[in-house]
Amino acid sequence: MMPRSILLAPALFLVAAGAAQATVVSGTITGRIDGNTYDTYGLFGTPGADLSGQTVTATYSYDTGQASYSVQSGSDDWLGAGYLSLSVTIGGVTLAPAGTMQAEVIDSANGADTEITLANFDPTPLLEFVLFATGAWVPGVTIDAPFSLDTGYYQQTIYVSGDGSHYDTLNFAGSSAPADPVPEPASLPLFGVALAILGRLHRRR
Repeated sequence: MMPRSILLAPALFLVAAGAAQATVVSGTITGRIDGNTYDTYGLFGTPGADLSGQTVTATYSYDTGQASYSVQSGSDDWLGAGYLSLSVTIGGVTLAPAGTMQAEVIDSANGADTEITLANFDPTPLLEFVLFATGAWVPGVTIDAPFSLDTGYYQQTIYVSGDGSHYDTLNFAGSSAPADPVPEPASLPLFGVALAILGRLHRRR
């Protein structure tokens, strides 16, 4: 089975790029594999092993300032080279493409949720996340911020390929969290002042 976004990629190049605010978005996804569970090609260990019940941890990070943006009816798309990093860890084995040349991030309306796709097209291993995030799609906004998975949805999907042609499909139920924000240098002195004030108030009490 070939992930849908790979089939859509040529068409997305034809969409006129629009303007969107540049930002870095990152987060961590965790869950437990509960469908389409077989590691057919042995990417995480023994070929054919059943991964059912194992914990999956995945990370994503993308810099929209390095990608071209397009908006369509019902979806947004970031497409470019070197702006997306993905990783998936199962059973202590991590797959993480290095030196990605081409990748895309798509969000699209899907009822009360938003469907989010993150994929790299090269080099191998190829990874693609097809996820359902809480909250309706908002044009130009949804994929410009870390998202939270719909924890009631039990078919979050990760496609994995070692050779770029043959894919395993792993389903899981899980949750997600944004990466810890790093305070900007200008905000650090203000943070220190706030702590000092709180300390004085505590001593007075």
